[in-house]
Amino acid sequence: MTVDVRLVAATNRDLEAAVRSGTFRNDLYHRISEVQIRVPPLRERSQDIVALAEHFLAQRRPESRFTGEARELLMRSEWPGNVRELRNLVIQLGILTSHQDITADDIRLHWRDNHDIDNLSATLTPRGVATLNEMERLMILRTLEATNGNQSLAAHQSGIPRRTFCRKLNEHHITLGRRDNSRPEPPSPLSGSCRQK
Repeated sequence: MTVDVRLVAATNRDLEAAVRSGTFRNDLYHRISEVQIRVPPLRERSQDIVALAEHFLAQRRPESRFTGEARELLMRSEWPGNVRELRNLVIQLGILTSHQDITADDIRLHWRDNHDIDNLSATLTPRGVATLNEMERLMILRTLEATNGNQSLAAHQSGIPRRTFCRKLNEHHITLGRRDNSRPEPPSPLSGSCRQK
């Protein structure tokens, strides 16, 4: 039986180096490497990041948009998972964000394990230095995310008094998990939230 096929393969490994080290078969390499196209990682194509993010968002939530700060945060990030990682994040934002303007805080809230402390790059100032204030704010958001917005539990896990934790929420303008003053709830040792000022 005669067949006419075209094989398209992708890898993130350096196959030439793998052939030299003996970890990839030389004959197989030459069978599949007639034409090679190198696709630069997303971090080297910062001009594409926002365009791709907006495309994915339009597919999921055409009425939503990224704020300017959110676009800057996306562009400053490393994206070790490349386009798949960006797409997955935008899909989460489209599903889990209820408001139309998606902010940098929304992005930080829904970022997953590959972005410990937003890979640090996402918190950099234009001078390339993360301030203590930015780091503190990010750690508070991370703890709140881990506790599903339970601020009392987040304060407990952070090892600081709840009153201090609430004061820091006010300082950083963080509203995740807060309840309205008009709807007071009875306090609980590991549940509840700080009232918004």
